[in-house]
Amino acid sequence: MEFENYYKVGGSLKANHSTYVSRKADAQIFQRLQIGEYCFVFNSRQMGKSSLRVQAIKKLRAIGIKCASIDLTIIGSHASPEKWYKGFANQLLNSLEIDDVDFNAWWLQHDSWTDVQRLNLLLESLVLNRFSENIIIFIDEIDTLLKTEFKDDFFALIRACYNQRAESSKYERLTFCLLGVATPGDLIQERERTPFNIGTSIELTGFNFFEAKDALIPGLAYKVEHPEIVLKDVLYWTGGQPFLTQKLCNLIAQETINTNLIVRELVEKYLINNWEAQDEPEHLRTIRDRLLRNEQKAGRLLGLYQQVLQAGEKIVVDSSQEQTELRLSGLVVKKDSCLKVYNPIYQAVFNRDWIEKELDKLRPYSEAINNWLNSQKSPLWLLQETVLNEALTWAIGKNLSNTDYEFLQESQKITIELQIEANHKLTEINQKLADANEIASQKLTKTNEEAKQQLAKANQKAKYIIWIGGIVATFLVLIGQNRLDTAKEATRLTQEGYNAEQKLKTKQLESLFLAMQAGQDLKPLVPNHSSLGEYQTTTPLSALLNILANIREYNQFDIGQKIGRGASFSPDNQLIAFVNNELTIGNDDVTFKLWNRDGTPIKTLSGHKEKVKSLSFSYDSQYIASGSDDRTIKLWTRDGALIKTLSGHEESVVSVSFSSDNTIASASKDGIIKVWQLNGTLVTNIPVQMEGNLITTAAISPNGEFIAVGGEEGIIELWNRDGTFIKNLSGHKGLVTKVTFSPDEETIATAAQDGTIKLWKFNGTLIQTIKAHTGEINTVSFSPNSKIIISGSNDQTIKLWQLDGTLLDGTLIDTFVGHSDSVINVNFNSNGKKIASVDKDGTIKLWRLDESPVIKLTKHQGPITDIRFSPNGKTIVSAGKDAVKLWKRDGSLIDTFRGYKTLGNSLSISPDSETIATSTENGITKLWKRDGKLIKSLPKYQDLLTSISFSSDGKTIAFGTDKGTIKIWKQNAPTLISSATNDSHKNWVNSISFSPDGKIIASGGDYDRNIKLWHIDGTLITTLNGHRKEINSISFSPDGEIIASGSTDQTIKLWKRNGTPMKNHTLSGHSGSVTSVSFSPDGKIIASASDDTTIKLWKRDGTPITTITGHKKPVTKLIFSPDDKIIASASEDGEVILWNLDLDDLLAGGCQWLQDYFATHPVESNKLRLCN
Repeated sequence: MEFENYYKVGGSLKANHSTYVSRKADAQIFQRLQIGEYCFVFNSRQMGKSSLRVQAIKKLRAIGIKCASIDLTIIGSHASPEKWYKGFANQLLNSLEIDDVDFNAWWLQHDSWTDVQRLNLLLESLVLNRFSENIIIFIDEIDTLLKTEFKDDFFALIRACYNQRAESSKYERLTFCLLGVATPGDLIQERERTPFNIGTSIELTGFNFFEAKDALIPGLAYKVEHPEIVLKDVLYWTGGQPFLTQKLCNLIAQETINTNLIVRELVEKYLINNWEAQDEPEHLRTIRDRLLRNEQKAGRLLGLYQQVLQAGEKIVVDSSQEQTELRLSGLVVKKDSCLKVYNPIYQAVFNRDWIEKELDKLRPYSEAINNWLNSQKSPLWLLQETVLNEALTWAIGKNLSNTDYEFLQESQKITIELQIEANHKLTEINQKLADANEIASQKLTKTNEEAKQQLAKANQKAKYIIWIGGIVATFLVLIGQNRLDTAKEATRLTQEGYNAEQKLKTKQLESLFLAMQAGQDLKPLVPNHSSLGEYQTTTPLSALLNILANIREYNQFDIGQKIGRGASFSPDNQLIAFVNNELTIGNDDVTFKLWNRDGTPIKTLSGHKEKVKSLSFSYDSQYIASGSDDRTIKLWTRDGALIKTLSGHEESVVSVSFSSDNTIASASKDGIIKVWQLNGTLVTNIPVQMEGNLITTAAISPNGEFIAVGGEEGIIELWNRDGTFIKNLSGHKGLVTKVTFSPDEETIATAAQDGTIKLWKFNGTLIQTIKAHTGEINTVSFSPNSKIIISGSNDQTIKLWQLDGTLLDGTLIDTFVGHSDSVINVNFNSNGKKIASVDKDGTIKLWRLDESPVIKLTKHQGPITDIRFSPNGKTIVSAGKDAVKLWKRDGSLIDTFRGYKTLGNSLSISPDSETIATSTENGITKLWKRDGKLIKSLPKYQDLLTSISFSSDGKTIAFGTDKGTIKIWKQNAPTLISSATNDSHKNWVNSISFSPDGKIIASGGDYDRNIKLWHIDGTLITTLNGHRKEINSISFSPDGEIIASGSTDQTIKLWKRNGTPMKNHTLSGHSGSVTSVSFSPDGKIIASASDDTTIKLWKRDGTPITTITGHKKPVTKLIFSPDDKIIASASEDGEVILWNLDLDDLLAGGCQWLQDYFATHPVESNKLRLCN
């Protein structure tokens, strides 16, 4: 094979081309067309639509289906209707190889017919009547037809052919498949016509590695050592976009390179840099032109894309015209129900600067709106008078971005306000003129009165002095009493805050409620804009912080009666069916109850003659099955109407379950498993093999093909639906309480009285045993994505276990505590983000898994080395060995920058967040722009660089080395400006920091446990001794007068700038190494982070304020926001948590979390007036 020409860039791939990548769409389109379904493949250009058509035709013809392929670009979009239809008909006959008809004569013969009628007649008489086989007509490039005036007639004809199936069976043999850059709504737009609402949409997505590897790796294997890794890099950059993937693979195949290929360099060289000149065959220009082709819509599309690019603003996918148009450009795709930029190449080419340039070309007010945005929307830049009128005139008929509309509306608003203000001033001037005339006439009278008033004033003054003295005395008494009352209130709130936080361990909602009440009462004691160090008590705030960071429960209901084991949640989590455990067996009907999730009863379901033992909802939540001691199964609708009773078991029915297709499996003490259809038809009888036939639980797999049965002796039997025995699964000790299948049909989970969960493959192989609970496990459930198991037990806890990965090792994720009785059922909601649980006492609790009132940034893979706030505090930069990420303050991700291939021992972010410095094990330091572009490499040093710090202005960088020396370098200097080698540390320099004025550098040693202060020229000022172990972090106060140091000896020490220790300078309390220390911008608070996973806050004098908990792994770094309101902390597990120190914001977050609870408990909301 000639690998140098292995790939094909542009155009359709032939049916046998070796690089064709088969995707999910290939199977879908083949299956749908094979059974006669109309299909449409609507997507952006160069996504492989035509190649998909070629492959589908090959497969369909292989099974005897006639296929015609018509390319509308051959006909063109400027032909007259008659010529267009004639060209279409001619292509159709040629493609079907109908060459025995004089087509021109036939067309002229029917000249009196309309074009649509002629084409319809041709389809019936020359196509359908000629062939007995099924016929599929592929019409490609349909977007060329959208520009014509007669398109509605053509697509209405295709729709009519579909409707003809109801009257003529031969039309059932005719199927159309449409391909192009369009939407179904584009096809028929006249409101009087029936819309084009037929057919199946075939979604065409980008390649993934597993789809692409067999086709694309061969062309790379002869060129690079690790073709799999290279292909993964290629797919990362292209997002699997077919054209770009082929082009980048071809560039690699054609490039003269060594085996150490860096894909990023090729991408930047050939695809991103100078992209317009290198865009051959045309691809990026096609995207650009589609965005900008309509000036009336371009502003709106660019504005929408600008929002998507910012990433933090989650743009949920909808059916709006602008979203559809943007998706058809190919620039964005739907991912997790939101719009995302398709790939990093598009993101680099069509970046923020490009958007701004294009918007500037469109807007006549571009300079004004840019200044307005850059000044945080200062009204100084808004338009007025003539300029505003011109802008509004220009905007007429255009579809602008939200930002444009806001700018114009604010301009109109301020113009109106200025006009109103001018009118007020005019009124004031007129009033002043009138007042002046009045004053002039009164002055003469006033002179005569003044003499009489002098004597009265003297007497008044003496009385006033006596009166003031009394007020001052009273005021001093009141101040003393107020201080006493404040102290008492602070003491009470301290205790309430402490009590609230203690309740978090057992009663989460009650804990939050108490903390909110304490916080509400604290507000009057806290002056506006007070620093945390000035609070009378911080315990309520601390309790709120820790509760909001750890709370998971968001609602609860009390059914008011005991519940038996028969309890089941509907998969949509809206309903619960349960058996009342307090009912006794009698001759009357024994019932079960159906309630809404919010705790309101729907109906009591009667019908069984004996006790109900098992309840189960169908996958779609529309049906309920109940199994009873009366040996029957009853089927009910979700609103409680009885559908059918299934009889046949000879003993109690102990288990019922549904498959996804509503097949029902029932298990009985008679030792028989019965499989039923929803209509009551018995499908299979399966007699189990376990000794004594002591069945305790059973389940049917989602696809209905497998049944697992558990018994009293710890045995599980696995059966095929047809009654074929597969295997015994043994290992549990004691009664098996639950068996369940994973939604992906890869894993079986079983639970038992012995407190263990066992995971099995579908073939019966044991994967893992999890020692889950201290008591009997009553319930086990998989998350919808099969990556998490949740279990509930008699020990009153709920536990979550991670199953992601090949080992399925069952790592404990979290434990939910709060039930006061045995947990008998737990269930995920449909998206796996919420959990409902119920206990025997009749308490239902609702929990959130991945939502939190505290903002958590969780996109890093591995430890985070550094974090920074931007100078304006609106964005956060976090850096780790995997990537640098840019976030909004609300926690939404703006962008991810990769390419830092040489990250090693140290990384630091400049104060303005724009520059990243990294050092490597070979002594090389590199400076990068935040987006991952290399600025420069600094001269290589013989020593290993172990720590890096920027000066406050970002112009100077200091490095610590493994030899204990300090090196200082200015960004604009070619070489070092100084090097501190004399009096150096004895070994590694773990931490280094500049004073705010940039005149002093502080460094912390590893082996010598010292802190050294240096002049900027490298001269040693002094050495600070006191720590017993290595120094991990150093921080100057904002005024430069205090230095804080954190050490592995678990302490923080405070020093004056001259090196002398401060009074009470050792701060103790952490139970692990202190990894990071930081001053608040106002200098009044010190924050420390530790390996013990906590953060502690201290006053400037060392007085402890509070301890913050929430991280699950050691905390590596922390920093304050410029406004003092937020601490950002990073941990070893790649998580950043934003801790809001503003009491009002914390209370608002608590109110938001309690909204669902208040909706079902309105009386409780009255106790928190701030939430109303």
